[in-house]
Amino acid sequence: MIDSHNPTFVEDFMRHSFYLNLLLTLCLIIINLPVDSRAGAFDKYNWIKPGDNVEAGQIYIKISRDIAPLEPATFDGIVMTGDPELDAVADAFGVYRILKTYHMETTPDDPTIPDLSRYYYVYFPAEFGPLALIEAYEDCENVQFAEPVPIMMPCYIPNDTRYRNQWHLDHCNLPDAWDVSHGSDEVVIGIVDSGLDMDIDGWFTIHEDFPQNLWINPEEDIDHDGEITFDDWDGEDNDDNGYIDDFYGWNFTRNSNWPDDIWGAEDGHGTHVAGIASAATDNETGVSGAGFNCKLMITAHFDPQDPDGGVLRAYEGVEYCADNGADVINMSWGRFGGYINSHADAIAYAIRQGAILFAGAGNDSVEDNRHDRQHFYPCAYEGVIGVGASDSDDHKANFSTWGDYTDLIAPGVSILSTFPRNDYRIEQGTSMSSPFAAGIGALMLSVEPDLSPSELLEWMQRTAVDISDLNEDYPGIVYRVDAGYLLQSTKPKWELTEWRTIEVEGDGDGIIERNEVISIPATFSNLEGYADAHNVTVRLVNDDPFIHIRTGEINIGDIRNGEELDLWEDQYPTFHISGNSPIHYTTFSLVVNSDEDWEVVFELPMTIRQPNYLLVDDDNGGNFETFYESNLMERPIVHDMWHIADDGLPSQDFLDSYNYIVWETGNDESPLTGEEQVLISNYLDQDGYLLLSGQYIGNDIGGTDFHQNYLKARHVADDAGSARLSGVEGNPITDGMDVLLIGGGGAGNGRLSPSAMEPVGGAETILTYTGDEAYTGGIYYGGDYHLVYLGFALEAVGDGGRTTSRLELLESILDRFYELGVEDDNYAAQPMSFEMGSPHPNPFNARTSVQIDVPQSAEYVLEVLNLTGRRVAVLHDGPAMPGRHTFYWNAEGKPAGMYLFNLRWTGGSLARKVVLVK
Repeated sequence: MIDSHNPTFVEDFMRHSFYLNLLLTLCLIIINLPVDSRAGAFDKYNWIKPGDNVEAGQIYIKISRDIAPLEPATFDGIVMTGDPELDAVADAFGVYRILKTYHMETTPDDPTIPDLSRYYYVYFPAEFGPLALIEAYEDCENVQFAEPVPIMMPCYIPNDTRYRNQWHLDHCNLPDAWDVSHGSDEVVIGIVDSGLDMDIDGWFTIHEDFPQNLWINPEEDIDHDGEITFDDWDGEDNDDNGYIDDFYGWNFTRNSNWPDDIWGAEDGHGTHVAGIASAATDNETGVSGAGFNCKLMITAHFDPQDPDGGVLRAYEGVEYCADNGADVINMSWGRFGGYINSHADAIAYAIRQGAILFAGAGNDSVEDNRHDRQHFYPCAYEGVIGVGASDSDDHKANFSTWGDYTDLIAPGVSILSTFPRNDYRIEQGTSMSSPFAAGIGALMLSVEPDLSPSELLEWMQRTAVDISDLNEDYPGIVYRVDAGYLLQSTKPKWELTEWRTIEVEGDGDGIIERNEVISIPATFSNLEGYADAHNVTVRLVNDDPFIHIRTGEINIGDIRNGEELDLWEDQYPTFHISGNSPIHYTTFSLVVNSDEDWEVVFELPMTIRQPNYLLVDDDNGGNFETFYESNLMERPIVHDMWHIADDGLPSQDFLDSYNYIVWETGNDESPLTGEEQVLISNYLDQDGYLLLSGQYIGNDIGGTDFHQNYLKARHVADDAGSARLSGVEGNPITDGMDVLLIGGGGAGNGRLSPSAMEPVGGAETILTYTGDEAYTGGIYYGGDYHLVYLGFALEAVGDGGRTTSRLELLESILDRFYELGVEDDNYAAQPMSFEMGSPHPNPFNARTSVQIDVPQSAEYVLEVLNLTGRRVAVLHDGPAMPGRHTFYWNAEGKPAGMYLFNLRWTGGSLARKVVLVK
């Protein structure tokens, strides 16, 4: 029975009657629409698959200014707005909710700013499908357009690989970039994703690798102490941005202020993405983020019930980040489909607000061309920097989409990053490449904060590695990011093209000697592709007590990129050598700076005075000399180097100017040419001291007069059949030695023809092979000259362990040469007094070492004492050349306990404790 006296019922009945008439009229209009009009609308969205790539029960509408803003109210489960056409559609299709899409409240006064205030979500029963609603709303006078709501999917591809390193950082030269900037904490990266690991085990606990890099909303930090505490939770919107207590961002899924990673340990997409972009770096925890110190603003969007589902309200997160000051926004999600005005306007709005947007190119491994009807969005929206993925060899990752919308390429395979529950995991996908590029972009903005999106993209492309040749079948796979070049290009790039020394006051022999004044002519280049340099200054620095700098800071003007500049003669850096300078190495620093405040130091190594030692590198272009150099420097012995492969043969006068020569031929199978034999013969005839080592010397010239008359050896066998040698008891050079040619740290060539010999002409055996035949492997001759000739490769001797090290053998030979040579101040090296280092290792098991620094012309005793003061070993007793000496003590057979290395010399002593453990 109808109660006509009930006013509420009458009003409801009349209202429904009115809208019923409107609905009938609207249905007649829809039914009688021209066929081509309806077909065109359906054709426009023929790509959509409700529930798969678009939401089944949602669409967007954008209303006209005339009815904005809407004030929806619900009657009998149907939402009404007061606009007759909108309400008729709502009644016909059961629309039960209309909500604003974006937070913008009113239309901007500036018409160039995209108007996000008039976008609304429309929710309706999924069985109707979005196309029918779109058709109905587009015929409403006050609806500007209607469109589907695409489901945005994360771009990563799950990967179970446990390979835990961050190969992508070095591959893209992040260390070089961090030399320029550690990222500004004023540059903010918005991460629009599934949130961040902020709810560990049910507590408000943030992942260990993020707290110091999280953006904090300054107005919600009430006490402005830079951290969020209980007192800041006041339940107020202190900055009037429409979000209460949004300290770190916003959770758009739960409509809360805590944007924790909703998927948690099930997936952790947002946490992984955020760590790649800017996990806290240099904090002794976890991984390094590209942005280093750049801050992270977090918005959470993913469906908590469906880890494989889509991104909820993602473009609202883009708006939030843009409104709250994000400089960079990363979007590691998307979907192939059609153009959505609502999304495009949100992107345009964010760009208009000053944000630079990065997005993954997608993992469909297809080409995305402009002429196609469907594209991967948001990557394909105007102004978004689309990022494809590459592997460690700079090939396109097998999953990465490519094409017209791929602006940059970044590593996206096996990327280690943060993961929920304070964990770390390797994942892959363009979801990983996009935040990596975004973090690098933020790093660049830390140095160049005023760059527009197009300017930043141009700079990143210009400094990128061109990988197109490796990816000829994939247009768009071109610009692989190079963070080092990108950041370094903001500064001048100096190259010291040439430098030399000139004796301004001296004897003109080219040797830097006492009391001489030396100038350094130099040529500088500022490389093309880097910044111009203004007011360039050059300064010569050296704290060597025997060096006195004559010139101060030199101003050489401006140098544009791509230009080269020679110093003028009156600008040459100049120094003077003290009259009491010993022979020693010294290193000058040539410090170059400019108004760009990018100081570069060029090191200029020099040898002061004529050294007594020469290392002749005669290994036919090999690198075996490095093993000798490392040992000579460790002592240290001041020496010069001559590379025959590079510089040809030295002159006889040059060779004769050195007291001691170490000559190595490595594994050259044709060593010591006739000309070289003449040079060596003449040198030895002048009472020279020669250490000669090589694998094939005996094999090649064992039958020559030179081999027998000068090397004092008769060749016995090309291969002694052993890689181990023993010293000769009582021999001052090798007594007690046990030499292994393939020991760790050696050159690895010990088994290549260790030749056997027999000493002749007064030479003596100092090393014998320990194989079946007790062949001689090394001889010493001490007649009218001094020679140690080794039939094996000295560089093959390793670092010791329980056997004799290369350093011990080399040092013993040179010490013996020194003891037999003439003492004068030419042997002086750097140490000015006796010093003893700490034993290493300590505690030790069986074998340890200690280093002694010896001043010139000194005798000393180095012994090992037990705690009763009883001597248990003597490591040295007598004179030794100046420099640093390393002594090894093998305590095998000694009881565990504490011992003392005791160093005694005329006028003093030093002791160091060492503990033997068993």
